[in-house]
Amino acid sequence: MNETLALRLLNALPAGAYEVTALLGLLRIEESRDVPTAAVTCERRPVLKLNPDFVAEHCASDEHLFMLVMHELHHVLLGHTRLFPRPTPQHNIAFDAIINALLCDRFPGEAYRSFFLDYYGREKGPLRLLAPPAGAAIADDGLRALHNFLYDGTATFTEVYELLTRDRKK
Repeated sequence: MNETLALRLLNALPAGAYEVTALLGLLRIEESRDVPTAAVTCERRPVLKLNPDFVAEHCASDEHLFMLVMHELHHVLLGHTRLFPRPTPQHNIAFDAIINALLCDRFPGEAYRSFFLDYYGREKGPLRLLAPPAGAAIADDGLRALHNFLYDGTATFTEVYELLTRDRKK
């Protein structure tokens, strides 16, 4: 891993945060252009993969790098890497929405929340669930209501997943 990125990552993590223990338990952090943004592998000893091009373009601040890493670590902390042998895109969006809402609640400062708003705030469809309110308005009534529930902390993974898959079942 590039030493500059490794140092940035370590500096972005507050010592004593429970995520640091999870990060150290990963054992490996790799730069990889095989993932579009970042990912945690679904194996016994997960690997955190960071796309250096994505980090350079979307993580100019340490707060943004912190949110990217915390997002991926929460997949491990919440057991997402073990729940489904082959997660679907709908599983991943639902997991991502829950994680991002949780992180925005835990780190409410604009310097942190802006990472998700900058990346997903202009989306009009289900990916808009991945950024807190303040971005583009959501036209679909069900999606808008769910978005509100997500960011007030009352939505569940199942509710998000069911909304994302309801049109495919018709």
